[in-house]
Amino acid sequence: PARARLFAAPRRAEGRCAMAWPPGDKLEVSRCKHDTVAPIVHGVYSLHGENHGRPVFKKESQVAGVEVLIYYWDTRDGELFCGWWFGPKVG
Repeated sequence: PARARLFAAPRRAEGRCAMAWPPGDKLEVSRCKHDTVAPIVHGVYSLHGENHGRPVFKKESQVAGVEVLIYYWDTRDGELFCGWWFGPKVG
């Protein structure tokens, strides 16, 4: 799986989807071994906004003209969808 490295370490919190913030304004994703996914998700991401009370990060470079975001989705659609996601837009 891809690995996100925060430029400022977050404090630990309890719960499956919990993490204390702020983590800093940048993070770096690396170590994804999937041939297709790795070039899309690897890179440095900057703070871009907020979703469900957590920061949204945007990759500093586009991939084939498409933005890549990392965003948090809470439990409003069930535990299965709770967590951090990569995508071209939030949601």
